[in-house]
Amino acid sequence: MRETKNLWEQEILDEMRKRFPNADVTIRTVQKIEGDLRGIIIREKNNNVAPTMYLDDYKCNGTITEICDNLEKVYKKAKITSNVDLDWFRNFDIVKTKLRIKLVNYEKNKEYLADKPFVKILDLAAMFYIEVKNEQIENGSVTVLNNHMEYWKTSIDVMYANACMNEHAIIKDIVDFMYEMSDVEMPEVLRGSQLVVSNEERTFGAGTFIAELDRLKRLYGKFYVLPSSIHEVIVIPENKCPFSKEQLDEQVREVNQTEVAENEILSDHAYYFNGESLEV
Repeated sequence: MRETKNLWEQEILDEMRKRFPNADVTIRTVQKIEGDLRGIIIREKNNNVAPTMYLDDYKCNGTITEICDNLEKVYKKAKITSNVDLDWFRNFDIVKTKLRIKLVNYEKNKEYLADKPFVKILDLAAMFYIEVKNEQIENGSVTVLNNHMEYWKTSIDVMYANACMNEHAIIKDIVDFMYEMSDVEMPEVLRGSQLVVSNEERTFGAGTFIAELDRLKRLYGKFYVLPSSIHEVIVIPENKCPFSKEQLDEQVREVNQTEVAENEILSDHAYYFNGESLEV
């Protein structure tokens, strides 16, 4: 009996089951910000955690045998060889210390957000993820779902307050940031005119500016925010900004069209912090 409507997927599933006869091998749809992805999961006995390998990455990548060879190599490198302690996940007193904010565009992610708690901020949605650091799985994250929140018997407001406390913005001058990232030397005259705001990992770091608006207010008073991506934003102090809001909006749209992956676009316009609140 076929377990998927896709013949290509079924052939991969059958072959991987031959290679791992003592494991539970399945293909399922995984909901991601970039859309639904099909993932193959190989779960061996006595393992409560298994890596997901996304089949979209392997399309048009050779024969079924060649694709399965690659999948097998990836799995053997990523697999967990023993159970991972997940007891902490049941205890909200522990979970709340690991909560972080993932900022996404609300309109573009309405369907994705349907089963997830979030705080709507203008045209953005601040959803939550749990930072996982473990010797066996190294660093990872778990997206918080509505049923998680119900299990913990907590609320969105409580999670948001804790997530904000856990965020710490790393603020880099654009001159230093560009040199660190790509050895590009920008004119010193630009120092202080633009600040890159993200987290230490530079992953889902756009949420740090939401969590630390008070800190940014103390530092810069009134300022513009250019949403570079879901990973970072650029803050421009109002007294050092030579552009109009309309010009900044145009800059954001141009960068989105040429430099940012579709699934990492945060917004198509700039924001303005008027000294008290954020506005479009």
